[in-house]
Amino acid sequence: MGSTQERLRRLVDSVFHELRYGGQYIDSNIVHRECLKFCFMLVIRKELDRATRLWNTRPIRSSNNQEAPPGMSDILHFLLELLQRSNYVVNISVNYIKNAADKSECQQRADCSPDFSRLANIIMNEKGLVSAQCPQMAEYAYRSLIDKIEALL
Repeated sequence: MGSTQERLRRLVDSVFHELRYGGQYIDSNIVHRECLKFCFMLVIRKELDRATRLWNTRPIRSSNNQEAPPGMSDILHFLLELLQRSNYVVNISVNYIKNAADKSECQQRADCSPDFSRLANIIMNEKGLVSAQCPQMAEYAYRSLIDKIEALL
């Protein structure tokens, strides 16, 4: 988790600071805000999803007990049985997970307005830009979109 926090902090400290103080991002400019959300939210979400996966798969404790499942606390593992409660685990298929991931990917642009998203996608297609996978790509997309949109205005 610490590394995720550090990466996000560096993103804010370096890229956002540089954009703001370089005059390429103005807080009160709605086009700048929408563009920032359009370009950076996917990168931020992916980093948070990565942190979530790491957190959810981390060992709770190391175990020297060969009878205990690795990384699981006996109390947590058997808590439902100890409390005589029902287990509500539902088995789901890999296809269900893939479909959910696809739907999530389609909703990635919900952070900015639909009108801005349509405009930005047109410009991205014209310029041959793709969705950012890292802060550097997001910054390049942001600068390119802002330049093109400001040229249109």
